[in-house]
Amino acid sequence: MALGGLNPRTLAQKCVCEFWMMCLFVMIGVGTAMSNVQSNCAGTVSPGTCGNTTLSGLSSINPRVFQIALAFGSAIMVLVFASWSLSGGHINTVVTTALMCSGHCSIPEGLALIGSQFAGAMAGCALLAGMIPSDKDGSGGNFGTNQVASGFSQGNAFCGEFVMSFALMFVIYHTAVFQNHKTDSVWANKVKQFAPIAIGMTVFCAHCVLIPITGCSINPFRSLAPLIVGEIRGLPPANTSWDDLWVFFVAPTVAGMLAGLVFPLCWATDEKADDVIRRKTQTDLNIKSDPMSKATQNPIANPRPMRPSRPAQPAPTTQAAPALPTMGPTSVITDSPSLVLQSHDGPMDATQLHQDDAYVVNQDEELPPTVTI
Repeated sequence: MALGGLNPRTLAQKCVCEFWMMCLFVMIGVGTAMSNVQSNCAGTVSPGTCGNTTLSGLSSINPRVFQIALAFGSAIMVLVFASWSLSGGHINTVVTTALMCSGHCSIPEGLALIGSQFAGAMAGCALLAGMIPSDKDGSGGNFGTNQVASGFSQGNAFCGEFVMSFALMFVIYHTAVFQNHKTDSVWANKVKQFAPIAIGMTVFCAHCVLIPITGCSINPFRSLAPLIVGEIRGLPPANTSWDDLWVFFVAPTVAGMLAGLVFPLCWATDEKADDVIRRKTQTDLNIKSDPMSKATQNPIANPRPMRPSRPAQPAPTTQAAPALPTMGPTSVITDSPSLVLQSHDGPMDATQLHQDDAYVVNQDEELPPTVTI
């Protein structure tokens, strides 16, 4: 039985895809923040003594801001391309929530995908825990968790996470969801084919802005899963991720819900007007591409092309049948190549018989010299 009208097999495939994509995303993004140990952290015995260097905006302390931002953005671009045709490439509970609000994803399917995303994030963090020991954690033993940096308030963090999450959903709706019907444009509806690039670059830009402030979340499970696994392994006492966790859940989720409600009310209205333009433009294109139709509308300006005339064929010549002696009333003579029927009215050749459909005469058959009918 289908869940909410969905095919269970198709839904299972989507869930497995989202699980795997989220696992890879966490491993690539959070793993980049953890794998490269800074020089000021090298040789540190107790985790956390050098601090979370990923939260620093000073290039002398943290030259990896660009590297981490590029890793998150590139991961999203590649993984969305890979999962686009199967699950839609959500890889973010904010995206799934927004699509449910706008009606592009059913609630049962959305809840199933959200559960798969959380499981994938936990699996990715578990693999990172097995890959990178605590004393080699480049985030200062904080397991790449998100927390508000020193000197910034939770209000500052909320504003940044909300704006960047809304910007991400704006790009997603206007590239991956919005139907661009302008057939007279060079791009037409091909913008959707480049949507993963635009989405990945948006994530990259968001990380460039927010890494020094919050480490950049814009994805609740990206913040929750490292925090759970890091707590199990042991976080530094100065880590405030649990206190700041509500910011990384509420701000992106509210931004996604708002974008999901704004799209059908405001942004999607462009699709209707655009569809009218599409129909009118398509009619014009059909006229331009069909010269016969265009000539029908304006035969004077666009005369119908003349077909080449065929060469005249010579008229067939007929030869009169030779006169034959008068025979009996009903005799057929086959001595000559043309068969002649002798009737009461005189001789009649085989051509006349065939045209009158009186008899079917086969000249190839060998008949006796005279056949009496």
